[in-house]
Amino acid sequence: MVGSRHLRGTVLSRVRNLLRSGGIKKPPLWFPVVEAFPPLKETKLTRKGDEELMHKILYPEDEFRRLFYKRFNTSQPLSLWGEHHSYCDRFVEGCMEKVNMGYDKEKAVESIVRELFTGQSTAIP
Repeated sequence: MVGSRHLRGTVLSRVRNLLRSGGIKKPPLWFPVVEAFPPLKETKLTRKGDEELMHKILYPEDEFRRLFYKRFNTSQPLSLWGEHHSYCDRFVEGCMEKVNMGYDKEKAVESIVRELFTGQSTAIP
């Protein structure tokens, strides 16, 4: 069953074995070149990755977005066409505006929650 062997060895070793066993008669055009100059790195799935870890990218508004979805379980559908402003978008924009005006994060969140759910939001169109 070929499916169980497809992860064993490199393409070079598999083609070499097929030629030796008679599975293919004529070597592929690229075979002599790759055999003369094999790849420098083994291209196996078992090869370890680079040790350097990727850093998480965090934006200031990510914290407000996380707070919104933790506090309010929303099921509002989003339109993928055109400009849409979901409750979460309005919440994040309002919180960022309040923080830029000098509010601390907790007061900004409470202020925007009050504005959004009482309909008094003047900060966001």
